Formats: sequence, structure tokens, C-alpha cells
Amino acid sequence: MRIAKFALTMVFAVAGLVLLANQRAAAGEGISLEDLAGVYSFTTPGSYSVCLDLSKTPPAVEDCSTKGAFALPQTYLAVGALTRDANGNSCGAWTEVSSSLPVDNTPPIVGLVHHAVGKISTYDPETGTGDFSFTGYQGGKCNGSTFDSTGATESDTNAAHFAVSNGGKRIDLVFTSAIVFLVPGTPGTDIIGDFSFSSIQLKQ
Repeated sequence: MRIAKFALTMVFAVAGLVLLANQRAAAGEGISLEDLAGVYSFTTPGSYSVCLDLSKTPPAVEDCSTKGAFALPQTYLAVGALTRDANGNSCGAWTEVSSSLPVDNTPPIVGLVHHAVGKISTYDPETGTGDFSFTGYQGGKCNGSTFDSTGATESDTNAAHFAVSNGGKRIDLVFTSAIVFLVPGTPGTDIIGDFSFSSIQLKQ
């Protein structure tokens, strides 16, 4: 009986050590880039300022680097979805609403459907953190994680830092760069001044 109990105890001990080793190995591996592949819904709230030339009637949007440009504060909310592949490439579509501050009786600006073509540029699977850049387009179409640029015009470029949680099912981002062109298809200008954007992506 004692020998049987001893043998059974050893079996449990070995099984426990194997399980612990597997858990440590999984913890060391973290969340891989491949784990981030899939379809995500996302919301992006924030605030920003758009620069105006008040000398014109009505005021016209202008490059924020222009001396004397007037910064009009805005609130922002976007909702959309994207598809990401195992290499960190993605394509998504979203609709946005912007309201000027202070809030008044004028209607908000409801944007047309935009597309974003993105790429994870750096990623640490052990911490689940990395950097993500994407380009916005008016027109075009997403085919999964790839973009059909037929009829599309480049409108903005952006960058964000992100952190992954819940086994890769949630990604939180904070924008580190947001540049919107004065004329779509013509980089080199920026009508966005100060900004604060965050985003939550949830895997479906």
C-alpha cells in the first residue's frame, strides 16, 4: 500500500512539474504576431484641432504650419472593422463623426467611409506591445487584409503604439502621429494641429 501511495504521489509530482514547465514556456512565448491575425471591430474616440484661415469668407481649412492659422477644437468618434493577417498587415473601413467645440446647435460632420491600410512595424511577443502605422484612403476597397486601390485617393498617414491583452483578443492603441492632407492625394501639408486619439480593437 505504501509503495502504491508513493508511486501515485510521484506520478502527481511529475505531472505537476510538466504542467508548470508548460505554463512557463507559454508565458515565455507570449502572444505571437500570428495570434493577432483575424477580424477586429474598433472604436476610436478623441479630440483634435483643425486649422482655419479666418481671413476668408467662409473660413477655409489650411495647413497648420501657416502663421496665424486659427485652431478650431473638435471632438471625434470613429467606428469600424479591420482584418489583420499573420504578418501584421491589415485593411479596414470606418465612419467618423466630428463636432466643433463648444457644442452648439449646428450638426456634426459625418465623414464618408474611409479605408485604412496598416502594418505592424515593431512587435514584442513577450510584452505584447508594438508600433503600428497606417495610411488612410478615400475610396478603394478591402479584400480581407489587402487593399484594392482602384479609385482610391490617399488622405492621411498615422502611427500608434499598442498593447495586446486577453490572449490577443483585445488591442489598445494610442496615436503617436496623425497627419491629414490639405488636399487628398497631395502629401506635405497637415490640417490637424493638437490631437489625442485612442482606440480599442476587439477580435470577433
